[in-house]
Parts: sequence; structure tokens; C-alpha cells
Amino acid sequence: MSRLSSFLDGTPEGTATTLAALACAESLTDAVALAIYQKVPVPGLSAEKFIAGFKYSGLTEPRNSEWNLLPALREELVGKKRLLPKATGEEIHKDLLALGQVEANRQRAGTEIPSYLFTEAGQAYHFAGTGAVQAALEHYSAASRGPFNGAQWLGAKLAAEQERNHVIPEGAVETTFLRALVMLREGHKRDAMPLFRRVAATNREMREVAISLHIIGNDNNRGARREAERELHR
Repeated sequence: MSRLSSFLDGTPEGTATTLAALACAESLTDAVALAIYQKVPVPGLSAEKFIAGFKYSGLTEPRNSEWNLLPALREELVGKKRLLPKATGEEIHKDLLALGQVEANRQRAGTEIPSYLFTEAGQAYHFAGTGAVQAALEHYSAASRGPFNGAQWLGAKLAAEQERNHVIPEGAVETTFLRALVMLREGHKRDAMPLFRRVAATNREMREVAISLHIIGNDNNRGARREAERELHR
């Protein structure tokens, strides 16, 4: 029996839908969790009581001043699309997307609003959740720019999740390149190179293709590597 099934045993009707709504967010704060709950409440339970009880269930874990669902639980909830009506899910993703688009909200990042919402990875994830796939791919592309950072790792992780669940197309240039870049920067060159070759083989006029071609030809050419790095940091 999965953790989700074990937790739902004996809980009020509607609990699974509420949990699926919370799983729309990669990370949560109490304020954001309470706002999501108001959209998909469990009949007869206040938002405060539900969130407080859930946080003591053993199915969440703290993340600095934020918290998140256990990865296995969240993966199960996100993968079971039938738990959350499509329109409701898109509305929640739209609300989360909007939080990260208001510059003044940055002052509350990590306390009232999850920090990831202000990253290209977070924006990409929630654009895709609203059905705006092309905008999502553009933000996944933007996530690959600049020096290696946690948002790039998160972007590769979120993109892989959305590919598995058919939210975005599998094997898009933008997400394949991002995943390859993270692998390379983590020292997994052997795994990264086939992905760079896949990107390069598309022959599309894209930044990702140009950089992939440089990286492929870089094994014994330091000059090409420097050129690729300059392009990467543009």
C-alpha cells in the first residue's frame, strides 16, 4: 500500500483532491498552502486545522522556512491526474505563476511565498501547468543561462516530471539541453554527451543547438570550450 493510500484510509471525502491541489506547488509555505486549500477544501474542515494536521502526518518535510510534500507522495499525486479536475489544476497553477511575477512579492520569498516561484524554473513549471507550453519551454530555455545554480537543477527535475506526465512534449530541445547541461556541470559528462548530440542533430537555429555543437567539438579543443562558455553566459 502506498503512503497516499495509507494516509487516505479513514480520512474525509475530498482529502485526495485537496492533496493533489497542494501537490501543484513544488514547495509550500503555510500562507500559500492555506490559499490553495480555500480553492479545494475538505468539507467540514477549516484550512488551519487541515494544514496543521497534514504537516504532522509525516508526509511533509521542512525546507528552511518552507515545506514540501515527501517526494514519493508528491510524485504519486501529480501523476494521478484524475484526482484534480483539469480546470481547477490550471487555476492553481495560474495563481502560483502570478505570485512569482509580482516584483514586490520578492520581499516575501522564502517566508510567505516559496522562493522557487521567482526562478525561471518555477515560472516554466507553472506556465506548463496552465497549458501555455510554448511559454514554458521559453522559460526552461532561460533557466539554462548563466553559471550553474540550484534553479537549473530544479528546472531539469521539473521538466523531467512534466515530460513523464505528458504536460510538455518529451524530448524538446530546450528541456533536453537543460538536462544535459546539468549533467555536464555535475560531472556526468558520459550521460550528458548523448543528449547534446540529440540537440545538435535537430539543426535548428537555436542557442541550445549552437552551444551543443561547441560542446561536442570541445573534447580536444579548449578554444571551442571557451567560446561555448561565453555563449552560455550571454
